Amino acid sequence: MKDLLIEHFREMVPLSDEEISIILPHLEVKSYKRKEMILHQGQVSKHMRFVAKGAVHAFTVDEKGNERTVQLALGNWWINDLYSYLTETPSLKNIQAVEESTLIVLHKASLETLYKEIPALSEFWRLKFQNAYVALQERVYESNRTDAMSKYERLLKEYPGIDQRFPQFMLASYLGITVEYLSYLRRKRSIS
Repeated sequence: MKDLLIEHFREMVPLSDEEISIILPHLEVKSYKRKEMILHQGQVSKHMRFVAKGAVHAFTVDEKGNERTVQLALGNWWINDLYSYLTETPSLKNIQAVEESTLIVLHKASLETLYKEIPALSEFWRLKFQNAYVALQERVYESNRTDAMSKYERLLKEYPGIDQRFPQFMLASYLGITVEYLSYLRRKRSIS
């Protein structure tokens, strides 16, 4: 499993075999059952989390107990409460396995050590954070200027099969629409 993360790193930055041998002991493989919590709201996020296998989602819970899905992650994706991780403050998100999942986690202290030993990892995270910021901006802009069908179409185009891996209520929540409206969009899409 750790090899999946090493390959993921190598897609963006070069790493020597020696550097990989330094990284590997810092990686921890964790398995989660379906619906098992990975991070609870109120905990401080102290790990970067790479989904090696499975499906995971992050969600918030409002004062009325309503869940709002804010992030979806499949294999080869990262999931975290980055705000909590960077500020060392309690998380406002919950992270939960949707399917049986395997994550590779890297503790913040280990990552700080690796930044100093392997400059390429610092470059990797610089690029990742830039890309994450751009994706967040695109999502914010999209939510303000496109209709629900366009958002749904884009999600399916960018992530084929995602609608088969996450329950409809999570997808609807992620898109900011009701389950009933998502059902309508799915029917409308299948007709056209």
